[in-house]
Amino acid sequence: MKARTTLGGVALALVLTMLPVAADGHGHYNGRVKIDVSESNGMYTLTDPTRPGLSCSRPGSAPLPAGVVIGNGQPGDPTTACVDVLYGAQRMSDMLRDWLGRNGINGTGRSFPACVASPVGCPVPFPSFPDRQRFLTSLDLVGHQYGHGVYATTPGGTGSGNESGGLLEGAGDILGTLTEAYTANPNDPPDYEIGEETGPPLRIMYQPSRVSGHPDCYGPQIPATEPTAAAGPLNHWFYLLAEGSNPGGGKPASPVCPGGPATVTGIGLEKAGKIFMSALNRKTSNWRYTGARVATVQAVLQLYSPAECAAVKSAWSAAAVPAQPAEPACLTLPDDCTIALNPPSAIARPGTSVTTTLATQGNGQILQLSVSGLPPGIIVTITPSTIVCGQPAQLTLTLAASVAPGTYPITLTVSTASGDRSATFILTVITESAS
Repeated sequence: MKARTTLGGVALALVLTMLPVAADGHGHYNGRVKIDVSESNGMYTLTDPTRPGLSCSRPGSAPLPAGVVIGNGQPGDPTTACVDVLYGAQRMSDMLRDWLGRNGINGTGRSFPACVASPVGCPVPFPSFPDRQRFLTSLDLVGHQYGHGVYATTPGGTGSGNESGGLLEGAGDILGTLTEAYTANPNDPPDYEIGEETGPPLRIMYQPSRVSGHPDCYGPQIPATEPTAAAGPLNHWFYLLAEGSNPGGGKPASPVCPGGPATVTGIGLEKAGKIFMSALNRKTSNWRYTGARVATVQAVLQLYSPAECAAVKSAWSAAAVPAQPAEPACLTLPDDCTIALNPPSAIARPGTSVTTTLATQGNGQILQLSVSGLPPGIIVTITPSTIVCGQPAQLTLTLAASVAPGTYPITLTVSTASGDRSATFILTVITESAS
């Protein structure tokens, strides 16, 4: 932010630095918490400088004096609601990074602005939190709304129709549940009920039919079912995968749909979340429940053992989503992803840049890309940094003017669930006077 002033007729530009601050906040649902905000010129603004794009606007949106406790904890206070929103969105961003390996809400390090308003009037399409006697900004509901952003920014977008809408809503519930579990705030203990802190649960994952009109089981009725209700089978599948049909330890039992297995054994919440996130990276624009089943089976084969694969299939069958001809058997996929750089070498001068393309061919497993061996003054950008085998990636090497002449072998490492492989790019740096 810049302000202009004059001194003796000379215009001066004063830079008002926006500093990141871990401020004290008082949320209605989360109690006293720390939230990341910006401080400038002795004032707080509800913008997170450490998670680009994340902010919360409210009526007036006036800055607050630095050092104050933000919010008063009351259910109808918009500033308090923003505390809960920022806290939830920040914890969700951390969960995506730490548990699911995703870079920010949109996958490229950015989030989305939120708005609270009473009763309506938010200037952004989502996430918005209108006042309905109290703001619906509990951890799982904030995670649900931002989960829509995750779903929209994975391949295939949000799709269309009630069944696709049900998968969108269920994805929000899953990501909200993961956020609540990751945060482990004693004011909102982790569970598999959605919105239970704001009143009667809006959805119940272990038995969706406990909310009127929400089916436990997939069937021909789903395309005609309202989207939040059509999320029922996906929520049911996720609970069965994470916890099982009879988890014990005080956790609720979950029914098995007719024709399903007698019981389902869970594999744990974090594992289930990683499988679902990996499946979202395989989503298509016409995704339906059957496609989601195939994608999760493909995902689990890249992440875990045949035992977890069997659990994924068992949980889907217990939610009445049938096996599909396109889904792989629960066997470890062969390590047949090959890589090559084109071109494999280049000549460049200091102050310029060169590019090369990584070509991959194989079984569709997810690849993580990294580079080593860079000399001082050379920066590499990989776009995208995570791909599925069979897709390309572009590497751009930017040379500073100070890079010394020489020949530099630069190693690209491709990491997969079955091991690492590498390719070497030979960069020759010459001076302007070289012929």
